[in-house]
Amino acid sequence: MPSTSSSTAPENPLAIGGAFVLRGDNYLVDGYLDLTHLIARRESDGQKVRLIIADILDAIATPQSTSTPDEETATSSGTETLSKEDWDIAVARSEKLKTLVEAKRPSKKLAAEVATFFGVHVSTIYRWLKREQQKGIAALGKV
Repeated sequence: MPSTSSSTAPENPLAIGGAFVLRGDNYLVDGYLDLTHLIARRESDGQKVRLIIADILDAIATPQSTSTPDEETATSSGTETLSKEDWDIAVARSEKLKTLVEAKRPSKKLAAEVATFFGVHVSTIYRWLKREQQKGIAALGKV
């Protein structure tokens, strides 16, 4: 399993820094390429690989381990439980927030523009950024 302590590892296995098992290998999430792919580091050799998020969700939903029912298993990111409407909202928010994430030093003006676009206060934009970083894109659909 991951070498990070449980107090610093995200609860969501698909969040940046999250850990999961896929086809018998342990991975740590390094980042996202788009809404369907992420980059993860395989713990056994440190190699970065591109993975399909749907495959990871399937592995999380149906663990291949021999653990007993008392042992804790990884939880889902919640993406598969979103309605179409919530998913569309999450995608729209994530795409617009990407401009802030990709900016080396996002300005307050840029954050204000994104807030105006959504009709929310700028502090809401910062909360959305934090929520997406900690819990993944699915957290943006339930705001």
